[in-house]
Amino acid sequence: MEWETLWPKSGFFPQIAQVAGMSYLQSFLKKFRSISTERPGAQGKSRKNKDLGDMGEQIAERHLRGIGFEIVAKNVRYRCGEIDLVASRAGEIHFVEVKTAGRGGRVDPLDQVTKEKRRRVRSAAELYLKNPRNKFNKYNLPPCYFSVIGIDCSGAEPAVECILDAFE
Repeated sequence: MEWETLWPKSGFFPQIAQVAGMSYLQSFLKKFRSISTERPGAQGKSRKNKDLGDMGEQIAERHLRGIGFEIVAKNVRYRCGEIDLVASRAGEIHFVEVKTAGRGGRVDPLDQVTKEKRRRVRSAAELYLKNPRNKFNKYNLPPCYFSVIGIDCSGAEPAVECILDAFE
């Protein structure tokens, strides 16, 4: 197909591509591939981290259900932050942050909840409570707690450490 049918003669991109001796699509793909492959192997590593995090959230969910919690929501995202799990028990709401350490993890998962992360979870929890779809009465909110569940997958079985009311 001729470029003249797709773009007017004054079109900037087709003229540049024709001068270089390649189609516009070929030049775009060449540029796109050079951008997306700047860090080889990065996509595979982030996929592993995502899978590890998802597995950790499933283990945390089972643990919370085992100690009497009901899971209200999962992966609640707002512009300011994300809440991994929202759980309730006996009229209390717990906003749960899940941290998972893989086989090579030398850092305690609970130490990974930084001051900035706590701030972001608090902001997201505030938006969650204000959201009218969640049906909370803004004048009579239930007691709310921020909890952290650390999961260490370095052993044969994942070790779960749960701290209810971990921070304010």
